[in-house]
Amino acid sequence: MRRRGFTLIELMIVIAIIAIIAAIAIPQLLRSRIGANETSAIGTLKAISAGQEQFRTAACVDANRNGIGEYGFLVEMSGNQNCRISAINVANSPYIPGIFNADVSAKSGYQFATFLCNADNGGGGTNVYGAAVGTTNAQAAINEENYICYGWPITAGRTGNRVFAISPQGTVMQNPNSGAAPVTGTTNPPTWSAAIATAANWSTGTFVTAGQTGQDADLAVAWAPIG
Repeated sequence: MRRRGFTLIELMIVIAIIAIIAAIAIPQLLRSRIGANETSAIGTLKAISAGQEQFRTAACVDANRNGIGEYGFLVEMSGNQNCRISAINVANSPYIPGIFNADVSAKSGYQFATFLCNADNGGGGTNVYGAAVGTTNAQAAINEENYICYGWPITAGRTGNRVFAISPQGTVMQNPNSGAAPVTGTTNPPTWSAAIATAANWSTGTFVTAGQTGQDADLAVAWAPIG
């Protein structure tokens, strides 16, 4: 008895059907992945915000020795580095997960960085733990009141789309990141003042509110609150 196999035409039909299914399923899978990563990024920023308040309340850093704590960088809040000006105070326990072990740390398709003031006139910011931050009373006074933390996709369009930001006000802001050069990974991260409106200055600028744009030309579309 002769066995009949698939003909070339039948195989081509099967392959075509598989290709059609893949063309439908893969974009859906990518969108689901992006959605999950963005939801995770929002939750991560809220956790960092809570950690910042605990870090500040504990006065882990008090550069001007006035009894009021200052906000921190990711690597010191996670316990991976001693607190800045460690001779004054060293964190005894982490305030955020240990995965945040670098100035720019990655989690679930997003990168995160916290920026603090590093200029006496309140005109600049840095996310570098090793930078001279809070070494003067003027800087310390600003860092007692302000920080900005950003979350942006490791690969825009694949691991996430939107850019998120949070400040001591506790509201997570979102930007569609739809400019000609999207903020992405380490090749085009957000500037420290991307979510500061009015002026790129800690002293005169303010954290963006609904409908405002910040100081990053690649995030020129207005920010909006989450929820």
